[in-house]
Amino acid sequence: MLEVLKIMSNLCKLIYSDAHEMLGLHERKDNYRLRKLLGFNPAKTAWCAGFINALLRDRRAKGTGKLLARSFLKIGRKVKNPQQGDIVVLKRGVLPWQGHVGLYAGETPTHIQVLGGNQDNQVSLKLYPKKRVLGYRRL
Repeated sequence: MLEVLKIMSNLCKLIYSDAHEMLGLHERKDNYRLRKLLGFNPAKTAWCAGFINALLRDRRAKGTGKLLARSFLKIGRKVKNPQQGDIVVLKRGVLPWQGHVGLYAGETPTHIQVLGGNQDNQVSLKLYPKKRVLGYRRL
């Protein structure tokens, strides 16, 4: 079991590093590169979940295969104390299926920092209130 957890933790670090290298890629300015990564046009489709799935796919790991952020609440294992690279799922909007997904980057007393796609239409680091967190998952 310990070996499996170590592999899972390493995957989180790898996808975090991969995402960090893409910081600043914008859905319009860098449309061709993001389209190639995601397999669809990010300027026309919400792409936060597609970004995490693409990172996992490129590391030959299984994602959810869905463009719904909340679908990530069902993979990996639930954790209460996230580490850099763990998946974080957030509330967004008023409908129960809406959400946002990214990678945990750090926190302040009131906010978490998320590295993710489709944050201000680009790959970025962004702060979100902790009260919006639905869950953390370790792969």
